[in-house]
Amino acid sequence: ALGVAGGNIFAFTAAEAAFKDGEDWLRQMLDYLRGNVQLLDSFMKEKMPRVKVVLPEASYLAWLDFSDYGLSHKQLADKLLNEARVALNDGTTFGGDAYQCCFRINLGCPKSLLLDALGRMAEALS
Repeated sequence: ALGVAGGNIFAFTAAEAAFKDGEDWLRQMLDYLRGNVQLLDSFMKEKMPRVKVVLPEASYLAWLDFSDYGLSHKQLADKLLNEARVALNDGTTFGGDAYQCCFRINLGCPKSLLLDALGRMAEALS
Protein backbone atom coordinates (compact mmCIF):
# COMPACT_ATOMS: atom_id res chain seq x y z
CA ALA A 1 0.00 0.00 0.00
CA LEU A 2 2.96 2.34 0.57
CA GLY A 3 4.59 1.53 -2.75
CA VAL A 4 7.40 -0.51 -1.21
CA ALA A 5 6.66 -3.49 -3.45
CA GLY A 6 6.50 -1.35 -6.60
CA GLY A 7 9.33 -0.01 -8.68
CA ASN A 8 12.09 -1.45 -10.79
CA ILE A 9 15.39 -3.23 -10.18
CA PHE A 10 17.14 0.08 -9.44
CA ALA A 11 14.55 1.01 -6.81
CA PHE A 12 14.89 -2.38 -5.13
CA THR A 13 18.69 -2.14 -5.16
CA ALA A 14 18.61 1.39 -3.73
CA ALA A 15 16.12 0.38 -1.02
CA GLU A 16 18.23 -2.62 -0.04
CA ALA A 17 21.37 -0.45 0.18
CA ALA A 18 19.53 2.13 2.28
CA PHE A 19 18.26 -0.46 4.75
CA LYS A 20 21.62 -2.25 4.96
CA ASP A 21 24.08 0.64 4.86
CA GLY A 22 22.15 3.88 5.32
CA GLU A 23 22.21 4.29 9.09
CA ASP A 24 24.99 6.88 9.13
CA TRP A 25 23.33 8.90 6.35
CA LEU A 26 19.98 8.71 8.17
CA ARG A 27 21.53 9.92 11.43
CA GLN A 28 23.17 12.85 9.64
CA MET A 29 19.95 13.72 7.81
CA LEU A 30 17.90 13.64 11.02
CA ASP A 31 20.46 15.92 12.71
CA TYR A 32 20.27 18.32 9.76
CA LEU A 33 16.48 18.37 9.86
CA ARG A 34 16.53 19.02 13.64
CA GLY A 35 18.79 21.98 12.90
CA ASN A 36 16.30 23.32 10.36
CA VAL A 37 13.47 22.96 12.88
CA GLN A 38 15.52 24.91 15.44
CA LEU A 39 16.37 27.51 12.80
CA LEU A 40 12.69 28.03 11.96
CA ASP A 41 11.75 28.27 15.64
CA SER A 42 14.50 30.81 16.42
CA PHE A 43 13.83 32.88 13.31
CA MET A 44 10.11 33.11 13.96
CA LYS A 45 10.57 34.03 17.63
CA GLU A 46 13.04 36.77 16.71
CA LYS A 47 11.79 38.16 13.38
CA MET A 48 8.12 37.12 13.10
CA PRO A 49 6.80 36.63 16.64
CA ARG A 50 3.19 37.17 15.50
CA VAL A 51 3.28 33.87 13.60
CA LYS A 52 2.15 30.89 15.65
CA VAL A 53 4.40 27.96 14.81
CA VAL A 54 3.58 24.28 15.22
CA LEU A 55 6.90 22.48 14.99
CA PRO A 56 7.04 18.98 13.54
CA GLU A 57 7.32 16.04 15.90
CA ALA A 58 7.87 13.24 13.42
CA SER A 59 8.42 14.86 10.03
CA TYR A 60 10.02 17.87 8.37
CA LEU A 61 6.78 19.82 7.87
CA ALA A 62 5.86 22.73 10.17
CA TRP A 63 2.63 24.72 10.38
CA LEU A 64 2.58 28.51 10.37
CA ASP A 65 -0.50 30.45 11.51
CA PHE A 66 -0.46 34.05 10.26
CA SER A 67 -3.89 35.00 11.64
CA ASP A 68 -2.43 37.70 13.94
CA TYR A 69 -1.56 39.77 10.86
CA GLY A 70 -5.22 40.62 10.34
CA LEU A 71 -5.15 39.76 6.64
CA SER A 72 -7.54 37.45 4.88
CA HIS A 73 -6.36 34.03 3.84
CA LYS A 74 -6.38 35.15 0.20
CA GLN A 75 -4.35 38.27 1.03
CA LEU A 76 -1.79 36.20 2.94
CA ALA A 77 -1.52 33.60 0.19
CA ASP A 78 -1.02 36.35 -2.39
CA LYS A 79 1.56 38.18 -0.28
CA LEU A 80 3.56 35.01 0.43
CA LEU A 81 3.55 33.80 -3.15
CA ASN A 82 3.78 37.02 -5.14
CA GLU A 83 5.68 39.36 -2.82
CA ALA A 84 7.86 36.96 -0.84
CA ARG A 85 8.03 34.49 -3.74
CA VAL A 86 7.64 31.58 -1.31
CA ALA A 87 5.27 28.75 -2.17
CA LEU A 88 3.86 27.14 0.96
CA ASN A 89 1.18 24.47 1.24
CA ASP A 90 -2.20 26.10 1.76
CA GLY A 91 -3.72 25.02 5.07
CA THR A 92 -7.27 25.04 3.72
CA THR A 93 -6.28 22.12 1.48
CA PHE A 94 -5.86 20.02 4.62
CA GLY A 95 -8.70 21.22 6.83
CA GLY A 96 -10.97 23.61 4.98
CA ASP A 97 -11.98 26.86 6.63
CA ALA A 98 -10.62 25.70 9.99
CA TYR A 99 -7.13 26.32 8.56
CA GLN A 100 -7.66 29.87 7.29
CA CYS A 101 -4.43 31.89 7.50
CA CYS A 102 -2.41 28.69 8.04
CA PHE A 103 0.30 27.38 5.76
CA ARG A 104 2.66 24.41 5.89
CA ILE A 105 6.38 24.81 5.27
CA ASN A 106 8.74 22.05 4.20
CA LEU A 107 11.97 22.09 6.23
CA GLY A 108 13.61 19.31 4.20
CA CYS A 109 15.85 21.71 2.28
CA PRO A 110 19.28 23.35 2.52
CA LYS A 111 19.59 25.82 5.41
CA SER A 112 20.54 28.57 2.97
CA LEU A 113 17.27 28.11 1.05
CA LEU A 114 15.24 28.06 4.28
CA LEU A 115 16.88 31.25 5.56
CA ASP A 116 16.34 32.98 2.23
CA ALA A 117 12.65 32.03 2.18
CA LEU A 118 12.11 33.07 5.79
CA GLY A 119 13.83 36.39 5.19
CA ARG A 120 11.65 37.14 2.17
CA MET A 121 8.52 36.21 4.16
CA ALA A 122 9.53 38.52 7.01
CA GLU A 123 10.19 41.37 4.59
CA ALA A 124 6.90 40.91 2.75
CA LEU A 125 4.93 40.95 6.02
CA SER A 126 6.81 43.81 7.70
